[in-house]
Amino acid sequence: MFHIIYDSRGLVTDVTNSGATLTRRNEIAAAGGRIESRRDWRTLAGAIRAAADATGATGETFFAVDNGPRVSPRYDISRMPQVGDEVSRAFNGDYYPAGKIVHVSPSWAVIKTSTGEKFTRRKAGADTVHHSATWRDRGGTFTLIRGHHDKRNPHF
Repeated sequence: MFHIIYDSRGLVTDVTNSGATLTRRNEIAAAGGRIESRRDWRTLAGAIRAAADATGATGETFFAVDNGPRVSPRYDISRMPQVGDEVSRAFNGDYYPAGKIVHVSPSWAVIKTSTGEKFTRRKAGADTVHHSATWRDRGGTFTLIRGHHDKRNPHF
């Protein structure tokens, strides 16, 4: 979960996925700043604004996510996978390294890895406005995840 830290002027000072300690939160609040996360974005417009703020502050591309009306929190932001990122494919607790990203299509719909695998971004459902933050392989079984992971579900 990404946290966006704003100063008293409403400018982004940090974007982090590790949150902030209670002491740090109190310091930010005392200085007139605020911390926002997916728990604060009640509309898609709020998530789009947050993604734009995160993109402007970091130079990395963030995008808004609409998880649908039956998911809470519904709105979120995610960092767009970049060429060179290490990735793995995952299913039901099993994780297999999938190399590095070598190509991301201009529409962000397709990601290709150095192992030759191709992942397609899951399309919006009938009850969501935008695409999800999920890329799946051709069969729809494996999901693309960040980092190299090589482990198996011990329960099977």
